[in-house]
Amino acid sequence: MPMSRAWLRVAHALLCVLPLSAALCASAPRVPPRPDGFQLGQLTPQALAYVGDAVFELHARDALLWPPRRMNAYSSEVLELARAEGQFELLQRLEAEFALTDDEREWMRRGRNAAGRGPQRLGPQIYRGATALECLLGYLHVSEQPARLAEVLDFLVGSGGSGGAAEEGET
Repeated sequence: MPMSRAWLRVAHALLCVLPLSAALCASAPRVPPRPDGFQLGQLTPQALAYVGDAVFELHARDALLWPPRRMNAYSSEVLELARAEGQFELLQRLEAEFALTDDEREWMRRGRNAAGRGPQRLGPQIYRGATALECLLGYLHVSEQPARLAEVLDFLVGSGGSGGAAEEGET
């Protein structure tokens, strides 16, 4: 049965209002399904830090996207936040100014203790602190606590990345 032109206009208007990516993202799970009997303790702190690193960098990229600016400005600002030194500074602010739960502190401790020496250019304290932060973010992501993860990430990127956008706007 052929569609009328009026119906096509309505369908086109709806598609323009609701982006396809939003419709797909709304139905897709945020975290892949777990095997039966999955327990969070089965994952090593290094595995959680691996995921947490990706979660942090993606959030930093999303948060720093506005206002629009040159590509190398985005890259350098994200790199500044995502490097171990930047993450260590953010961890210190998080521990001093943010109310963490006992579980969150425990996963940070596990991440800190599981970290190795790290690259030679870094002191072990900096590398272990960055791994602790990544482990916390990985824990929040894998344990499916999106509201708490967003709260922590917004604090981190808001406290660490707030200066760069203003500086870029001034030039």
